[in-house]
Amino acid sequence: MSENDDCWKPDKRESWNDVIERVDDFFHWLSTRPEKVVVIISHGIWIETVLRWFCPSALGSDGKRRVYNADVYRGEFVASLEADQADANGATRRTIQLQNVILLEE
Repeated sequence: MSENDDCWKPDKRESWNDVIERVDDFFHWLSTRPEKVVVIISHGIWIETVLRWFCPSALGSDGKRRVYNADVYRGEFVASLEADQADANGATRRTIQLQNVILLEE
């Protein structure tokens, strides 16, 4: 993970798969960190992608609730050390889960 967003291109929007890849990379990086409590601040579509990918139930029973800028969610991040697996490039990836995710304010 670097200070610069290598995925951002001034002349091309990210596809859904590009955003998922960036979200996945971020959470795998986060799983290597020693901190026990973190705050993640981002724009609505990134957070919505996180929830759709890792915890769709946080977006309502039908999974269609939109996430807006300034929405505040709380949840638990779980990285399973026992369930490491290789990704398409052969890199070891932890199984990532978000649990107990709730919207704090509406």
